[in-house]
Amino acid sequence: ATIRGALRAERDDLLTVVLPQSMEKQTKESQELLERVDDIIEMPQNDEMSLDVASRTCNSYLLSQTDQLISFAFHESTTVIEATKEAKELDMVVTVLYL
Repeated sequence: ATIRGALRAERDDLLTVVLPQSMEKQTKESQELLERVDDIIEMPQNDEMSLDVASRTCNSYLLSQTDQLISFAFHESTTVIEATKEAKELDMVVTVLYL
């Protein structure tokens, strides 16, 4: 939904998508959508991991690259909520917006 929204706003120049695995591991629908994105970072080194573990690894990497986190989450979004907890443990500024 976030990618679709950014593309709809015609500001794809501001969009960077970080995939927890390689493009080949994404669903066909996701691959078709991602074809419209110019700036994609893939993590093929996580291809042998389950998506859950790869996502957690990816989130930890992203947290190591910044000093604050703003996230949008559903109350049942365990991976996103865990990333916010990790960010708080790293004494980062954390904002969570629940959808």
